[in-house]
Amino acid sequence: MILVNGIESSEISALDRGLAYGDGLFETLAVVDRKILNWARHIERLHRGCSALKIPHPDVTTLEEEIYKVISGFNRSVVKVIVTRGHGGRGYTPSSTSKATRIVYRNEWPEDYAGREKSGIVVCIAQHRLPRNARLSGLKHLNRLDQVLASIELGQSTADEALMLDTKDFVIEATRCNLFMVREGQLYTPDIEFCGVAGIMRSIIMELSEDLRLKPQEIHLSTGELFQADEIFLCNSIAGIWPIVEIRPSHRRLPIGEITRALQRAIDSRGYH
Repeated sequence: MILVNGIESSEISALDRGLAYGDGLFETLAVVDRKILNWARHIERLHRGCSALKIPHPDVTTLEEEIYKVISGFNRSVVKVIVTRGHGGRGYTPSSTSKATRIVYRNEWPEDYAGREKSGIVVCIAQHRLPRNARLSGLKHLNRLDQVLASIELGQSTADEALMLDTKDFVIEATRCNLFMVREGQLYTPDIEFCGVAGIMRSIIMELSEDLRLKPQEIHLSTGELFQADEIFLCNSIAGIWPIVEIRPSHRRLPIGEITRALQRAIDSRGYH
């Protein structure tokens, strides 16, 4: 089921600015046993993004009602919420009378994700680079052409995911996940001041790491430092934590370490995943 502004439909106007300019935001939600996991964090990020792009905030109660409507009859779901600026006419400048478009729909839960949590994944490094733009960094905005191009590269490889660097060759994230590495018992994650998504699971792991006395640090991470890691893992709201067991084409092999496993247990036991 797809709801557009609360009405069951798979169509939006050709004049919608989300289609014309990628003028909007989205959230991808894990729903398990009719519970929207980490809902408060998702709605806070969505509202933060709306404020940054000056799009009216969607009503939280209305969104919840629509999410529960599209998941009716299912125990596990991946729900996507999209908010665009709505109709805007011709030109880049938004109309002051535009009304935001709200889209909510359900996808099947990916069955292969549990195996990746347990056995780990193989990654490659995409040639396409993420542009730096501090105004948009952190936002889950609709402009995802960089991820599309990197995913095309991924589709031509035998890897499970592709790591993405920025235009200064710092490691930022993967096409759909944030990244962490462990070195000498210390947890690190790339700094996303200039590009990258402020992931929900990323923020949860940062908080849990403090509880586990791992003293997480955000750093400008080079590929050289990445190859010196003892453990590396990816994370997002649907995947949870995916350990990286190999980086191609160098065929650098990595173990699934104790810290990675401890964090997996922590997010599961506390109901974050």
